[in-house]
Amino acid sequence: MIRSLIYILVSVSIIASLTFYEQSIIDRSFGELRRELSVITDKATNETVTEIDVKSLQKKWIKEKETLHVFIPHNEIKEVDLWLSECLYYSRKKDYAETCAKAEVLSELFEQIPKTFSFRIENIL
Repeated sequence: MIRSLIYILVSVSIIASLTFYEQSIIDRSFGELRRELSVITDKATNETVTEIDVKSLQKKWIKEKETLHVFIPHNEIKEVDLWLSECLYYSRKKDYAETCAKAEVLSELFEQIPKTFSFRIENIL
């Protein structure tokens, strides 16, 4: 009986530890991406954003998504890929209004995706 309780407690503590580890990786990754995206959004608003700026974010995203593939669904990753590609396209064309609009969508994605995987009651039930 005591051995069973110990096994249960150990299992619960391992699951909780892995959950917090997963959440810290997701939060760190999207936090860095949000910071870099805020620079792009500011530059797009001031009409000074360049293709190089967005390409830098895209390279960072590609690096981060190698790890994130383990934790988040591929649909979420593909959605970010799509919006980031559109943002890059419009920055290349110097269409600042569209670049800004795409950056806003990316900003919302970078904010909402981590919330989807956070350890909260609405995500458990």
